[in-house]
Amino acid sequence: MGKLKNDLCMDTPPFDVTSTLVNRVKEYATFSPRSRQTTIGISELGHPCARRLAYKTLGVEPTNTDHDSWPAIVGTSVHAYLERAFKKNPDYLTEVKVLLEPWTKGTADLVHLPSKTVIDHKVVGVTSLKAAKANGMTEQYRVQLNLYATGLRLAGTEIENIAIMFWSRSGMMRDAFSITEPYDEALVDKTLTRYDAVTAATQAGTQVLPLIPATPSNCMYCPYFFPLSQDMTESCNGVKTVDPTQPN
Repeated sequence: MGKLKNDLCMDTPPFDVTSTLVNRVKEYATFSPRSRQTTIGISELGHPCARRLAYKTLGVEPTNTDHDSWPAIVGTSVHAYLERAFKKNPDYLTEVKVLLEPWTKGTADLVHLPSKTVIDHKVVGVTSLKAAKANGMTEQYRVQLNLYATGLRLAGTEIENIAIMFWSRSGMMRDAFSITEPYDEALVDKTLTRYDAVTAATQAGTQVLPLIPATPSNCMYCPYFFPLSQDMTESCNGVKTVDPTQPN
């Protein structure tokens, strides 16, 4: 038994299980549709940083790509489960493709037909969950949902309300909660006008990027962030500049 025990409890496994599996998951994540998306998506249009939108619009190569993809993987998996949970219920539409303009599109997670509500699932960590409970819906989320609502309305689906359903990434189902607001068409007009201005500015090419306002917001997750950058045409150092379209 002693020899068998020693054979089964090798100090050195035949290969590095952890690194091998983690690297495979990372590699697979790079081929996800969201990772490969090159055009501005509806969920991005409400981002407070105009320069980030400009980088994406101009097709600048991302410089800040070394992120842990696990939260996104968990979120995608939960979304897939939730879609199956609601798909056969006639009160709901799931994973509805939304085309708002020829240049932007997205997917609405859920539509509750009886209440005329478009709902987005957010699978978040403890910190984001507490922040949402304390501060309500962020402006970027608000813009995203109202843009979905506009696209759905244009396609013939009646929408009067927007809602976010928060699910805990590391807690229990009892931690889930939602925030609901009425549809805001004026916010949609403001958002599209703002992006039209960004698009117009980028017609001059990447040399205009240093002149486009930067509004730092979780810069460490921005694909164009490089804290030591001296060339704003290639990457952003995250230093705030004035953006008249955003609140102080």
